Amino acid sequence: MEKRISKINELIRSELSGIIARTVEFRLGTLVTITSVECDPEAKEAMVHITVFPSDREQEVITLLKKLSGPLQHTLNRKLSMRYVPQLSYRIDQEQVEGYAVEALLDSIKEN
Repeated sequence: MEKRISKINELIRSELSGIIARTVEFRLGTLVTITSVECDPEAKEAMVHITVFPSDREQEVITLLKKLSGPLQHTLNRKLSMRYVPQLSYRIDQEQVEGYAVEALLDSIKEN
């Protein structure tokens, strides 16, 4: 079962990345990356983890993705040949954010 869920996660991440790249227009200079997707065990819901650069545009990007969640979900449903495609929700990948903070801290230690 875990293998099936991990395949679904990767499939959704891959397809949704392409859909977002082709259809969503972010403000100039904004880079959005889907870092991972986590489906629940029944594959009914999926949490899409994203990173945004620059980080001060995170809320703007989340708001836009939530606004476009219907069309994105519809396009994903058509692309995937699954009986039921999980319902998507979006959040900022905090692990990435924390990783950047640790890197910045290490860089500042090296400088001193």
